Amino acid sequence: IIADEYLSALHLDIGMHSRYVRENTFGSIYIGGGTPTMLSHDQFSRLFNIIEEHVRLTADAEITVEANPNTVTKNSLRLLKSLGVTRISIGVQSFSDKVLALLGRVHSAGEAIAAVHAARDAGFGSIGIDLIFGVPGQTEEQWKNTLATTFSLKPEHISAYSLSLDEGSQWHRDTKDGRGESPDDDTCANMYGTAIEF
Repeated sequence: IIADEYLSALHLDIGMHSRYVRENTFGSIYIGGGTPTMLSHDQFSRLFNIIEEHVRLTADAEITVEANPNTVTKNSLRLLKSLGVTRISIGVQSFSDKVLALLGRVHSAGEAIAAVHAARDAGFGSIGIDLIFGVPGQTEEQWKNTLATTFSLKPEHISAYSLSLDEGSQWHRDTKDGRGESPDDDTCANMYGTAIEF
């Protein structure tokens, strides 16, 4: 219901600004952050109908959708492809189940690998993989294994972020209260260097 209400509000908002939006032709659309792949097939179709109604795109426009590995299936990826999505950005974060557990992620390393393969099988020629390093408790070996697995999957794009403790997040609160551990600057710098070497 919340997603439907959001799409109604989005349609109204774009409609109010349609005259200004239509004056431009766009070369890219990015649908994310959060987890837009939580939308149902009908909701995604509705979203793209809104875009088609109000937004002029170049013939070669890049349309990206962010996805978490546990929220995509072969069918949902095929639907995205059929709607005109050209690029999928997968929030893998790590190919270590231990690190994923530290991050509180609900997908496994195996599910992440399967999601990348499913995206490729659905016909995506542009796949991005998002990674996080500097997680307290994450080892250099785990980070190297994640990088090696990432490169073996041959994504067209890799985003590697150092963990940041966003104010208001549970991790930030735990660290502030002394129940959690902050990312270590030296470890983060070393892991960044390892990523650059790869």
